[in-house]
Amino acid sequence: MADLLSHAAPHVPGTGSFTLTKTQAD
Repeated sequence: MADLLSHAAPHVPGTGSFTLTKTQAD
């Protein structure tokens, strides 16, 4: 799921940090 998020909205501000944290937490 985190992978989809990172590819779905990598240009959205804050998404990079959120995705990174989500992936590590996952």
